[in-house]
Amino acid sequence: MSGAPLHVDFMRFSASSRVHVEVEIKFENEAKAPGLKLGGVLNIVQHTLNLICSPDAIPESISIDLTGLGLGDVIHAAAIQLPAGSELGDDDPEATIATIAAPSTGEVAEEAGEAEVEVAAEKTA
Repeated sequence: MSGAPLHVDFMRFSASSRVHVEVEIKFENEAKAPGLKLGGVLNIVQHTLNLICSPDAIPESISIDLTGLGLGDVIHAAAIQLPAGSELGDDDPEATIATIAAPSTGEVAEEAGEAEVEVAAEKTA
């Protein structure tokens, strides 16, 4: 395979046209999510989002900020900050995009023990 395009479609749109597009979702600030710091796992349910927007305002991707999210938190499509002039397409506003799932029981017990040791060390310091 040479990597050369095999087929190209050209379309003409008016200034008032709206198109349905599928846009990649990117997750940011994982290090600032307390739930992930506690050993939780980011469970991505949906990797793309369907949008309706004007052809000249199609975003390259949609960013979701994970700052402050804890164990058990759920990100729904309706909670995502969309670019100006964009709206949800075929996606259900209540559709789950991602969750921060709790770690397995063994990991929780181990990390709880580590946290107790850190607290005890801080009190003696």
